[in-house]
Amino acid sequence: MKKNLEEKSCIEDLPTPTKSLEFWKTISLKNDYTSCTLIDALSTNFIHLSFEILQFFELNDIAKSRMIAEVDLVRVSLLDMGFPFGTSRKNVFSKARDLGLKACPEYLAPLLRLDYLNQPKGEEIQLATEPIWLRKQINMFFLLRHDSEGLWLDMAKVSPTEFCQSSDQWIFCKA
Repeated sequence: MKKNLEEKSCIEDLPTPTKSLEFWKTISLKNDYTSCTLIDALSTNFIHLSFEILQFFELNDIAKSRMIAEVDLVRVSLLDMGFPFGTSRKNVFSKARDLGLKACPEYLAPLLRLDYLNQPKGEEIQLATEPIWLRKQINMFFLLRHDSEGLWLDMAKVSPTEFCQSSDQWIFCKA
């Protein structure tokens, strides 16, 4: 069960990472996808899309949002970042900045989902992005998961003070 933390946590007391943060993969953002062709590509690869993902595609023109050619990604757990007992989402992003990591562009999520087709069953990864707004839904973020139904590109609602477990897996961009 996820819990909210109080806002009084001290950012300057953030722990030191337990291991060096290593490069995971590079994703090319050069493509000819539009929102429609990207949905087709995801469907062709049997990737399940949540209702929120379909709203995201409806509200965002993927073709117009590309600004950079490729991004280097780092995959890390909160334990790797030095949070053995978990922490708030706000602290995760603060520590990531201190470690030379940054939020990923939101249009990376469907491209990464297409690239990561061999995701192990039972794994769920959070893509670190700025909060995404979908109509009446606020503070949304992307999830890549593989469950008994197959591969998913999903979104979930969060709060900056929401508690994250030390085993939670995150993907950040190298700054």
